[in-house]
Amino acid sequence: MNPEVQADPERRTSPAPAVGWLLVSVAFCTVACSAARDTDLPLGLGDTNVLLLTLCTLRADHLVSYGYPKNTSPQLDRLARTGVLFEKVLAPAPWTRASMAAMITGLYPRSLEIEDPGRGRNDRVLDTSFETLAEHMASAGYFTIGITANPNGNAAFNFHQGYATYSGTGRLWRDGYKKNKISAARVADSFLARLDRVEGLPFFAHLVLVDMHLPYKNALAEKAGIPLDGTGPIAEYDRQLRYVDSVIGDLLAKLSERGFDNLLVIVNSDHGEGFGELNIFDQGHGANLYDSTIWVPWIVHHPALTASPRRLGGRVSGVDLVPTLLDLLQIPHDPKTLEGRSHASSILTGAPIAEREAGVVETQYRAAKKSAIVVDEHKLIVDYALEGEPALFLFDRSRDELENLAPTAPELARELQQQLTAWQHAHPGRIGAASKAAELSPGEVEALRALGYGE
Repeated sequence: MNPEVQADPERRTSPAPAVGWLLVSVAFCTVACSAARDTDLPLGLGDTNVLLLTLCTLRADHLVSYGYPKNTSPQLDRLARTGVLFEKVLAPAPWTRASMAAMITGLYPRSLEIEDPGRGRNDRVLDTSFETLAEHMASAGYFTIGITANPNGNAAFNFHQGYATYSGTGRLWRDGYKKNKISAARVADSFLARLDRVEGLPFFAHLVLVDMHLPYKNALAEKAGIPLDGTGPIAEYDRQLRYVDSVIGDLLAKLSERGFDNLLVIVNSDHGEGFGELNIFDQGHGANLYDSTIWVPWIVHHPALTASPRRLGGRVSGVDLVPTLLDLLQIPHDPKTLEGRSHASSILTGAPIAEREAGVVETQYRAAKKSAIVVDEHKLIVDYALEGEPALFLFDRSRDELENLAPTAPELARELQQQLTAWQHAHPGRIGAASKAAELSPGEVEALRALGYGE
Protein backbone atom coordinates (compact mmCIF):
# COMPACT_ATOMS: atom_id res chain seq x y z
CA MET A 1 0.00 0.00 0.00
CA ASN A 2 1.29 3.46 -0.85
CA PRO A 3 2.22 5.08 2.51
CA GLU A 4 0.42 8.30 1.65
CA VAL A 5 -1.73 10.08 4.21
CA GLN A 6 -5.25 8.70 3.93
CA ALA A 7 -8.49 10.52 4.72
CA ASP A 8 -10.72 9.21 7.45
CA PRO A 9 -14.40 8.90 6.56
CA GLU A 10 -15.64 11.04 9.47
CA ARG A 11 -16.03 14.67 8.53
CA ARG A 12 -17.99 17.76 9.47
CA THR A 13 -18.50 20.71 7.18
CA SER A 14 -19.38 24.34 7.75
CA PRO A 15 -19.73 27.51 5.67
CA ALA A 16 -16.66 29.72 5.27
CA PRO A 17 -16.22 33.49 5.19
CA ALA A 18 -14.40 35.47 2.53
CA VAL A 19 -10.71 34.69 2.14
CA GLY A 20 -8.17 37.03 3.73
CA TRP A 21 -5.12 36.63 5.94
CA LEU A 22 -3.36 33.35 6.65
CA LEU A 23 -2.50 32.23 10.15
CA VAL A 24 0.13 29.49 10.28
CA SER A 25 0.60 27.75 13.64
CA VAL A 26 3.52 25.28 13.96
CA ALA A 27 3.54 22.87 16.92
CA PHE A 28 6.94 20.64 17.73
CA CYS A 29 4.57 16.46 18.11
CA THR A 30 -6.94 31.07 23.14
CA VAL A 31 -10.12 35.20 26.79
CA ALA A 32 -13.43 36.48 25.68
CA CYS A 33 -13.29 38.59 22.54
CA SER A 34 -15.73 41.21 23.76
CA ALA A 35 -12.79 43.17 25.20
CA ALA A 36 -11.41 46.12 23.26
CA ARG A 37 -8.71 45.37 20.72
CA ASP A 38 -5.15 46.28 21.71
CA THR A 39 -4.03 47.00 18.15
CA ASP A 40 -5.52 47.31 14.71
CA LEU A 41 -3.92 44.13 13.39
CA PRO A 42 -6.24 42.70 10.69
CA LEU A 43 -6.89 39.42 12.44
CA GLY A 44 -10.65 39.48 12.81
CA LEU A 45 -13.25 36.97 11.72
CA GLY A 46 -13.56 36.64 7.96
CA ASP A 47 -10.08 37.89 7.10
CA THR A 48 -7.72 35.26 8.55
CA ASN A 49 -6.79 31.78 7.35
CA VAL A 50 -5.28 29.41 9.90
CA LEU A 51 -2.67 26.67 9.55
CA LEU A 52 -1.53 24.87 12.71
CA LEU A 53 1.60 22.74 12.29
CA THR A 54 2.47 20.53 15.27
CA LEU A 55 6.06 19.27 15.40
CA CYS A 56 6.03 16.26 17.65
CA THR A 57 8.96 15.74 20.05
CA LEU A 58 10.58 19.16 19.58
CA ARG A 59 12.35 20.37 22.71
CA ALA A 60 12.90 24.11 22.93
CA ASP A 61 16.59 23.98 23.77
CA HIS A 62 17.46 22.49 20.38
CA LEU A 63 16.46 25.67 18.54
CA VAL A 64 19.03 28.42 18.04
CA SER A 65 16.43 30.97 19.12
CA TYR A 66 16.35 29.21 22.50
CA GLY A 67 20.13 29.15 22.83
CA TYR A 68 21.22 26.00 20.96
CA PRO A 69 24.74 26.39 19.50
CA LYS A 70 24.16 24.29 16.37
CA ASN A 71 22.38 25.64 13.30
CA THR A 72 19.41 23.29 13.46
CA SER A 73 16.53 25.61 12.54
CA PRO A 74 17.25 28.63 10.31
CA GLN A 75 13.66 28.94 9.07
CA LEU A 76 12.08 28.76 12.52
CA ASP A 77 14.74 31.04 13.99
CA ARG A 78 14.00 33.62 11.30
CA LEU A 79 10.39 33.63 12.44
CA ALA A 80 11.52 33.98 16.05
CA ARG A 81 13.89 36.88 15.33
CA THR A 82 11.16 38.88 13.60
CA GLY A 83 8.19 37.82 15.72
CA VAL A 84 7.25 37.01 19.30
CA LEU A 85 8.92 34.21 21.25
CA PHE A 86 7.66 32.74 24.52
CA GLU A 87 10.77 31.84 26.50
CA LYS A 88 9.25 29.49 29.10
CA VAL A 89 6.61 27.09 27.76
CA LEU A 90 5.55 23.97 29.66
CA ALA A 91 4.06 21.05 27.77
CA PRO A 92 0.79 19.85 29.36
CA ALA A 93 2.18 16.30 29.36
CA PRO A 94 5.37 14.57 28.13
CA TRP A 95 3.62 12.40 25.52
CA THR A 96 1.60 13.19 22.43
CA ARG A 97 -2.02 12.22 22.97
CA ALA A 98 -2.36 13.77 26.44
CA SER A 99 -0.49 16.93 25.51
CA MET A 100 -2.21 17.38 22.15
CA ALA A 101 -5.63 16.86 23.69
CA ALA A 102 -4.86 19.63 26.16
CA MET A 103 -3.55 21.95 23.46
CA ILE A 104 -6.63 21.62 21.24
CA THR A 105 -9.20 21.92 24.06
CA GLY A 106 -7.65 24.43 26.48
CA LEU A 107 -8.10 21.88 29.31
CA TYR A 108 -5.46 19.95 31.23
CA PRO A 109 -5.11 16.18 30.65
CA ARG A 110 -6.35 15.62 34.24
CA SER A 111 -9.60 17.39 33.42
CA LEU A 112 -9.93 15.54 30.11
CA GLU A 113 -9.27 12.15 31.77
CA ILE A 114 -7.31 11.24 28.67
CA GLU A 115 -4.74 9.12 30.52
CA ASP A 116 -5.16 5.66 31.98
CA PRO A 117 -2.22 4.33 34.04
CA GLY A 118 -1.44 0.87 35.27
CA ARG A 119 -2.61 -1.30 32.37
CA GLY A 120 0.17 -0.54 29.91
CA ARG A 121 -2.39 0.52 27.30
CA ASN A 122 -3.00 4.28 27.32
CA ASP A 123 -5.95 3.82 24.98
CA ARG A 124 -8.40 6.40 26.31
CA VAL A 125 -9.94 8.78 23.80
CA LEU A 126 -10.80 12.45 23.77
CA ASP A 127 -14.40 12.51 24.94
CA THR A 128 -16.79 14.04 22.41
CA SER A 129 -18.23 16.35 25.06
CA PHE A 130 -15.13 18.55 24.86
CA GLU A 131 -15.06 21.30 22.23
CA THR A 132 -11.91 21.29 20.14
CA LEU A 133 -10.12 24.16 18.47
CA ALA A 134 -11.29 22.84 15.10
CA GLU A 135 -14.89 22.93 16.32
CA HIS A 136 -14.44 26.55 17.44
CA MET A 137 -13.07 27.39 14.00
CA ALA A 138 -15.78 25.49 12.15
CA SER A 139 -18.46 27.27 14.18
CA ALA A 140 -16.83 30.57 13.23
CA GLY A 141 -17.17 29.68 9.55
CA TYR A 142 -13.81 28.22 8.60
CA PHE A 143 -13.23 25.24 6.33
CA THR A 144 -11.27 22.85 8.53
CA ILE A 145 -8.48 20.46 7.41
CA GLY A 146 -6.58 18.02 9.62
CA ILE A 147 -3.66 15.72 8.77
CA THR A 148 -1.68 13.74 11.35
CA ALA A 149 1.46 11.66 10.82
CA ASN A 150 1.30 10.40 14.41
CA PRO A 151 -1.28 7.68 15.15
CA ASN A 152 -1.94 9.21 18.57
CA GLY A 153 -3.85 11.90 16.70
CA ASN A 154 -5.96 9.46 14.70
CA ALA A 155 -9.73 9.64 14.46
CA ALA A 156 -9.84 6.54 16.65
CA PHE A 157 -9.00 8.87 19.55
CA ASN A 158 -11.57 11.50 18.42
CA PHE A 159 -8.99 14.05 17.29
CA HIS A 160 -10.99 14.50 14.09
CA GLN A 161 -13.74 16.44 15.88
CA GLY A 162 -14.66 19.60 14.01
CA TYR A 163 -12.85 18.86 10.73
CA ALA A 164 -14.47 18.93 7.31
CA THR A 165 -11.70 16.61 6.12
CA TYR A 166 -9.29 14.66 8.30
CA SER A 167 -6.51 12.16 7.54
CA GLY A 168 -4.87 9.81 10.00
CA THR A 169 -2.17 7.21 9.61
CA GLY A 170 -4.70 4.38 9.27
CA ARG A 171 -3.24 0.98 8.32
CA LEU A 172 -0.20 2.49 6.67
CA TRP A 173 1.65 2.01 9.94
CA ARG A 174 0.61 -1.62 10.36
CA ASP A 175 3.38 -3.29 8.35
CA GLY A 176 6.97 -2.10 8.24
CA TYR A 177 6.34 1.04 10.26
CA LYS A 178 10.01 1.95 10.60
CA LYS A 179 10.34 2.05 6.82
CA ASN A 180 7.08 3.87 6.15
CA LYS A 181 6.76 6.64 8.72
CA ILE A 182 4.99 9.52 7.02
CA SER A 183 7.43 12.35 6.34
CA ALA A 184 6.94 16.08 6.82
CA ALA A 185 7.29 16.60 3.08
CA ARG A 186 4.52 14.10 2.38
CA VAL A 187 2.20 15.79 4.88
CA ALA A 188 2.98 19.19 3.36
CA ASP A 189 2.28 17.92 -0.15
CA SER A 190 -1.01 16.39 0.97
CA PHE A 191 -2.03 19.69 2.55
CA LEU A 192 -1.15 21.69 -0.57
CA ALA A 193 -3.17 19.27 -2.67
CA ARG A 194 -6.18 19.84 -0.42
CA LEU A 195 -5.71 23.58 -0.73
CA ASP A 196 -6.06 23.13 -4.48
CA ARG A 197 -9.46 21.58 -3.88
CA VAL A 198 -10.65 24.40 -1.61
CA GLU A 199 -8.89 27.24 -3.38
CA GLY A 200 -10.55 30.57 -2.72
CA LEU A 201 -11.99 29.52 0.63
CA PRO A 202 -10.62 30.49 4.05
CA PHE A 203 -9.41 27.55 6.07
CA PHE A 204 -8.20 26.30 9.41
CA ALA A 205 -5.72 23.45 8.97
CA HIS A 206 -3.80 21.37 11.51
CA LEU A 207 -0.83 19.29 10.38
CA VAL A 208 1.03 17.00 12.80
CA LEU A 209 4.62 16.17 11.83
CA VAL A 210 6.42 13.27 13.48
CA ASP A 211 9.89 13.19 11.88
CA MET A 212 11.73 13.97 15.13
CA HIS A 213 10.06 11.06 16.88
CA LEU A 214 11.94 7.76 16.79
CA PRO A 215 12.67 5.99 14.53
CA TYR A 216 14.62 8.61 12.58
CA LYS A 217 14.69 8.54 8.78
CA ASN A 218 18.07 10.00 7.95
CA ALA A 219 17.73 8.94 4.32
CA LEU A 220 15.25 11.78 3.83
CA ALA A 221 17.64 14.26 5.41
CA GLU A 222 20.45 12.96 3.20
CA LYS A 223 18.27 13.31 0.13
CA ALA A 224 17.49 16.88 1.15
CA GLY A 225 21.20 17.59 1.53
CA ILE A 226 21.12 17.95 5.31
CA PRO A 227 24.56 17.08 6.78
CA LEU A 228 24.95 15.05 9.96
CA ASP A 229 27.12 16.99 12.41
CA GLY A 230 28.51 14.33 14.70
CA THR A 231 27.26 10.87 15.60
CA GLY A 232 24.76 9.37 18.01
CA PRO A 233 21.08 10.00 18.77
CA ILE A 234 21.44 13.73 19.49
CA ALA A 235 23.14 14.34 16.16
CA GLU A 236 20.49 12.29 14.36
CA TYR A 237 17.71 14.18 16.15
CA ASP A 238 19.26 17.52 15.18
CA ARG A 239 19.49 16.36 11.60
CA GLN A 240 15.79 15.49 11.59
CA LEU A 241 15.01 18.94 13.00
CA ARG A 242 17.02 20.60 10.25
CA TYR A 243 15.14 18.51 7.70
CA VAL A 244 11.74 19.47 9.12
CA ASP A 245 12.84 23.10 9.25
CA SER A 246 13.67 22.96 5.55
CA VAL A 247 10.26 21.45 4.76
CA ILE A 248 8.56 24.26 6.68
CA GLY A 249 10.57 26.82 4.74
CA ASP A 250 9.52 25.22 1.46
CA LEU A 251 5.88 25.07 2.56
CA LEU A 252 5.81 28.75 3.52
CA ALA A 253 7.46 29.66 0.23
CA LYS A 254 4.86 27.71 -1.74
CA LEU A 255 2.06 29.36 0.20
CA SER A 256 3.57 32.73 -0.64
CA GLU A 257 3.75 31.77 -4.30
CA ARG A 258 0.03 31.04 -4.17
CA GLY A 259 -0.68 34.52 -2.86
CA PHE A 260 -0.73 33.89 0.88
CA ASP A 261 1.75 36.67 1.65
CA ASN A 262 0.31 37.74 4.99
CA LEU A 263 1.12 34.93 7.39
CA LEU A 264 0.70 34.72 11.13
CA VAL A 265 2.94 31.85 12.23
CA ILE A 266 2.67 30.21 15.65
CA VAL A 267 5.25 27.54 16.51
CA ASN A 268 4.87 25.15 19.45
CA SER A 269 5.33 21.48 20.37
CA ASP A 270 3.67 18.70 22.31
CA HIS A 271 6.71 17.46 24.28
CA GLY A 272 10.48 17.09 24.15
CA GLU A 273 12.88 14.15 24.23
CA GLY A 274 15.49 12.82 26.64
CA PHE A 275 18.88 11.57 25.47
CA GLY A 276 20.26 10.36 28.77
CA GLU A 277 21.96 13.65 29.62
CA LEU A 278 21.04 13.32 33.30
CA ASN A 279 21.00 9.57 33.85
CA ILE A 280 20.00 6.34 32.19
CA PHE A 281 16.32 7.04 32.96
CA ASP A 282 16.31 10.35 31.08
CA GLN A 283 15.55 8.65 27.79
CA GLY A 284 12.74 9.25 25.33
CA HIS A 285 9.53 10.74 26.66
CA GLY A 286 6.28 9.75 28.34
CA ALA A 287 7.33 8.29 31.67
CA ASN A 288 9.56 11.10 32.98
CA LEU A 289 9.17 14.77 33.84
CA TYR A 290 12.74 15.92 33.45
CA ASP A 291 13.31 19.28 31.77
CA SER A 292 14.28 17.52 28.53
CA THR A 293 10.67 16.44 27.95
CA ILE A 294 8.56 19.29 29.37
CA TRP A 295 9.98 22.56 27.96
CA VAL A 296 8.83 23.29 24.40
CA PRO A 297 8.91 26.26 22.00
CA TRP A 298 6.18 28.72 21.13
CA ILE A 299 6.89 31.34 18.47
CA VAL A 300 4.45 33.81 16.90
CA HIS A 301 5.14 35.63 13.64
CA HIS A 302 3.12 38.04 11.54
CA PRO A 303 4.25 40.83 9.17
CA ALA A 304 2.60 43.42 11.40
CA LEU A 305 4.68 42.20 14.37
CA THR A 306 8.06 42.49 12.64
CA ALA A 307 8.38 46.18 13.51
CA SER A 308 8.57 45.29 17.20
CA PRO A 309 9.87 41.74 17.69
CA ARG A 310 10.01 40.68 21.32
CA ARG A 311 10.71 37.87 23.72
CA LEU A 312 8.13 37.20 26.45
CA GLY A 313 9.70 35.86 29.62
CA GLY A 314 6.72 34.76 31.70
CA ARG A 315 5.96 31.06 32.13
CA VAL A 316 3.07 29.77 29.99
CA SER A 317 1.59 26.38 29.12
CA GLY A 318 0.61 24.58 25.94
CA VAL A 319 -2.93 24.54 27.33
CA ASP A 320 -2.99 28.31 26.63
CA LEU A 321 -3.05 27.86 22.84
CA VAL A 322 -6.83 27.76 22.38
CA PRO A 323 -7.76 30.96 24.27
CA THR A 324 -4.78 32.82 22.81
CA LEU A 325 -5.62 31.89 19.23
CA LEU A 326 -9.33 32.58 19.62
CA ASP A 327 -8.56 36.01 21.03
CA LEU A 328 -6.13 36.82 18.25
CA LEU A 329 -8.87 36.01 15.74
CA GLN A 330 -11.59 37.74 17.79
CA ILE A 331 -13.64 34.55 17.87
CA PRO A 332 -16.21 34.77 20.71
CA HIS A 333 -15.99 32.08 23.37
CA ASP A 334 -16.53 31.66 27.09
CA PRO A 335 -13.14 31.76 28.85
CA LYS A 336 -14.73 30.30 31.99
CA THR A 337 -15.05 26.94 30.21
CA LEU A 338 -11.27 26.81 29.59
CA GLU A 339 -8.33 26.27 31.90
CA GLY A 340 -5.83 27.86 29.52
CA ARG A 341 -5.07 31.57 29.64
CA SER A 342 -5.00 33.96 26.72
CA HIS A 343 -1.74 35.73 25.95
CA ALA A 344 -3.07 37.61 22.93
CA SER A 345 -2.50 40.98 24.61
CA SER A 346 1.14 40.11 25.28
CA ILE A 347 1.60 39.06 21.65
CA LEU A 348 0.00 42.21 20.28
CA THR A 349 1.35 44.82 22.70
CA GLY A 350 4.21 43.27 24.65
CA ALA A 351 2.23 43.41 27.90
CA PRO A 352 3.79 41.23 30.64
CA ILE A 353 2.60 37.64 30.81
CA ALA A 354 -0.02 37.01 33.49
CA GLU A 355 2.03 34.19 34.94
CA ARG A 356 0.53 31.45 37.06
CA GLU A 357 1.93 31.05 40.56
CA ALA A 358 3.11 27.60 39.54
CA GLY A 359 3.22 25.44 36.43
CA VAL A 360 2.09 21.82 36.50
CA VAL A 361 2.92 18.94 34.16
CA GLU A 362 1.60 15.43 34.75
CA THR A 363 1.89 12.03 33.14
CA GLN A 364 0.02 8.75 33.49
CA TYR A 365 1.89 6.76 30.91
CA ARG A 366 1.93 2.97 31.01
CA ALA A 367 2.72 2.17 34.66
CA ALA A 368 4.14 5.64 35.35
CA LYS A 369 2.13 8.13 37.37
CA LYS A 370 3.99 11.35 38.11
CA SER A 371 3.33 15.04 38.61
CA ALA A 372 5.70 18.00 38.56
CA ILE A 373 5.16 21.48 39.94
CA VAL A 374 7.42 24.30 38.76
CA VAL A 375 7.87 27.55 40.68
CA ASP A 376 10.38 30.34 40.17
CA GLU A 377 13.35 28.69 41.84
CA HIS A 378 12.44 25.04 42.33
CA LYS A 379 10.76 22.06 40.72
CA LEU A 380 9.22 19.14 42.58
CA ILE A 381 8.52 15.79 40.92
CA VAL A 382 6.13 13.47 42.78
CA ASP A 383 6.20 9.79 41.81
CA TYR A 384 2.97 8.02 42.80
CA ALA A 385 3.74 4.67 41.20
CA LEU A 386 6.06 3.43 43.91
CA GLU A 387 4.77 1.46 46.89
CA GLY A 388 3.98 3.40 50.05
CA GLU A 389 4.20 7.18 50.22
CA PRO A 390 4.89 9.06 46.98
CA ALA A 391 8.56 9.64 46.27
CA LEU A 392 9.62 13.32 46.19
CA PHE A 393 12.37 14.75 44.01
CA LEU A 394 13.17 18.41 44.60
CA PHE A 395 15.50 20.29 42.27
CA ASP A 396 17.04 23.75 42.22
CA ARG A 397 16.09 25.11 38.80
CA SER A 398 19.31 27.12 38.54
CA ARG A 399 21.27 23.84 38.51
CA ASP A 400 21.07 20.58 36.60
CA GLU A 401 18.56 17.98 37.79
CA LEU A 402 21.28 15.89 39.35
CA GLU A 403 20.85 16.41 43.09
CA ASN A 404 17.58 15.60 44.86
CA LEU A 405 17.18 18.26 47.55
CA ALA A 406 14.08 16.69 49.14
CA PRO A 407 16.04 14.89 51.90
CA THR A 408 17.86 18.08 52.91
CA ALA A 409 14.95 20.49 52.39
CA PRO A 410 11.92 18.42 53.50
CA GLU A 411 9.80 21.43 54.52
CA LEU A 412 10.10 23.02 51.08
CA ALA A 413 9.34 19.69 49.42
CA ARG A 414 6.21 19.21 51.53
CA GLU A 415 5.11 22.80 50.87
CA LEU A 416 5.35 22.30 47.11
CA GLN A 417 3.62 18.92 47.40
CA GLN A 418 0.72 20.58 49.23
CA GLN A 419 0.56 23.26 46.55
CA LEU A 420 0.46 20.56 43.88
CA THR A 421 -2.28 18.65 45.71
CA ALA A 422 -4.36 21.83 45.93
CA TRP A 423 -3.94 22.36 42.19
CA GLN A 424 -5.04 18.80 41.49
CA HIS A 425 -8.16 19.22 43.63
CA ALA A 426 -8.94 22.41 41.67
CA HIS A 427 -8.78 20.49 38.38
CA PRO A 428 -11.06 17.44 38.75
CA GLY A 429 -11.91 15.10 35.91
CA ARG A 430 -14.85 16.30 33.86
CA ILE A 431 -16.23 13.08 32.40
CA GLY A 432 -15.78 10.40 35.07
CA ALA A 433 -17.31 7.06 34.11
CA ALA A 434 -18.06 8.34 30.63
CA SER A 435 -14.36 7.90 29.78
CA LYS A 436 -13.89 4.99 27.44
CA ALA A 437 -11.15 3.24 25.53
CA ALA A 438 -10.70 3.56 21.80
CA GLU A 439 -11.51 0.70 19.48
CA LEU A 440 -8.23 0.37 17.62
CA SER A 441 -7.68 -1.41 14.35
CA PRO A 442 -4.82 -3.93 14.17
CA GLY A 443 -2.84 -1.41 12.15
CA GLU A 444 -3.29 1.32 14.72
CA VAL A 445 -2.27 -1.00 17.55
CA GLU A 446 0.88 -1.91 15.65
CA ALA A 447 1.59 1.77 14.97
CA LEU A 448 1.31 2.63 18.66
CA ARG A 449 3.59 -0.25 19.57
CA ALA A 450 6.15 0.97 17.06
CA LEU A 451 6.06 4.40 18.67
CA GLY A 452 6.46 2.90 22.13
CA TYR A 453 2.81 3.25 23.19
CA GLY A 454 0.47 0.42 23.97
CA GLU A 455 1.14 -2.99 25.47
